[in-house]
Amino acid sequence: MRSAFHKLITIVFLVVPVGLAAQSGDSKQDKHEKEADRRKQEQQQMQEEAIERGRKRQMKIQTKETRKRMKRNSKKARKFNEDKREFFLVKMFRKKK
Repeated sequence: MRSAFHKLITIVFLVVPVGLAAQSGDSKQDKHEKEADRRKQEQQQMQEEAIERGRKRQMKIQTKETRKRMKRNSKKARKFNEDKREFFLVKMFRKKK
């Protein structure tokens, strides 16, 4: 009886670790998630590059005058959006329209 009990315990100890190792099979799932994240990141990077190419192309087809005006306006917009005030001398000596 005692040897049968020892054999049973030995078998349980040998089988349980194998069963636990089989349960941790989410390495495939982790690989799929990593692959999906990588694809998503690549797609986002490609989209950002396309937007940048579009901006450069848009600037390139403008005349020199227009580019200067766009640059001035973007600086003003950036300043306004950051809520910075103009220098007081600029306000005083601005040409009146």
